[in-house]
Amino acid sequence: MQRIIEASERVMVFLNNIPLSTHTIKGYRNCYKKIAVFCKSIEVSVFTDDEVEPFIKSQLLCAKEGKLCPQYYRLLRRAAALLSDQMQGRELVRRHKCYRKKMNNLFEEILAEFKSYLSQSLSPGTVRITVSMIQQFLIFLEDNGVPEICQLTTENVNDFVVSIAPKRKSSMSGLVLSMKKFLLFLCNARMIQINIGKYLTPPAPRRRKLLPCFTESEVNDIFAAVDTATSMGKRDYAILKLALGLGLRGVDIFGLKLQDIAWHKNEINILQSKTYVLIQFPLPADVGNAIAEYILYARPKSDSPYIFLRIPKPHDRLSAPQAGRNIIAKYMEKAGVPHEAWHGKSFHALRRTMGTRLIRAGLPLESVSEMLGQKSPDAAKSYIALNDNDLRVCCLDISMYATGKEGLA
Repeated sequence: MQRIIEASERVMVFLNNIPLSTHTIKGYRNCYKKIAVFCKSIEVSVFTDDEVEPFIKSQLLCAKEGKLCPQYYRLLRRAAALLSDQMQGRELVRRHKCYRKKMNNLFEEILAEFKSYLSQSLSPGTVRITVSMIQQFLIFLEDNGVPEICQLTTENVNDFVVSIAPKRKSSMSGLVLSMKKFLLFLCNARMIQINIGKYLTPPAPRRRKLLPCFTESEVNDIFAAVDTATSMGKRDYAILKLALGLGLRGVDIFGLKLQDIAWHKNEINILQSKTYVLIQFPLPADVGNAIAEYILYARPKSDSPYIFLRIPKPHDRLSAPQAGRNIIAKYMEKAGVPHEAWHGKSFHALRRTMGTRLIRAGLPLESVSEMLGQKSPDAAKSYIALNDNDLRVCCLDISMYATGKEGLA
């Protein structure tokens, strides 16, 4: 039992460095007490993948009987997976995958090859999502009596899509695309003899809401509402300047470290959390001055490598995306800028505002995409839709067409 207790403490040290809320940390500690009791009951001194499966099954049964709330059950799954990784010498990661049923060795090898194949052309985030979907497919095959990939039929694919569709009403296009990539991979590797991918027709794309950016007057009012005479005001002002001046994502702003700014070169270096691409930005004077003002006169004394910290103790790093939501909501309220749920004027709207300004200034789409740190110019196309003035130039004159409806005249 001592080994399990020591491994649990090492996991707790990792969790404390993320950081997480006090409530969540307490929840994890309770989870490890529960896991220790389970290990004692089955008389094991280690907690590996072999022990995770029966433990999770027992907790799932308790959850179905109403003895555990769903949130605590999910926390137990994450805690068990982390402890298993710790005791088997695997790297602990923040966004840990929850426990999933094991597949047979053949399917594990195929999935590993598919992941390597995807990594040659897709970002790590996209690879992770695609592999997760295909993992569900392979588990489905095994559960339904298909232990070898050469036995795959169109009926198997159809049954899986039908079974999972109710859970993925808003993401069926992504599922179908992932399945087509996997089936194409199998065909090219000569693991299957028929092109099942041609039977997968993507569903009609869902309508995407056009999200707004802030107007110039709203931006001025929001920045005017920040009290830069206080420590919190200096910090929030620097964060807002980074979001608007460089168009950085919130997760990258709150992940900034002191070493990421090269003051002698007036540069800021960021490894983007979404695309894992390292980019360099020239540091505008007003943004640099706001950051320097905060670091020199308002940042708490701390050994933390992160720039933006909590004002009260403990001086942990601010966590995204909650910190961004809180900051923009606070100053929008002070500035009297209307705020409604799902209306799009969020912390991320500062990034859209910066992109829209660049489009309106006449910069090419490719340049805007590069400045925003996007991997494809297509990702910046949403900012074109916000450029109403230039879009009006593209409109056709319909004055020659008569209309008999008064509301259209």
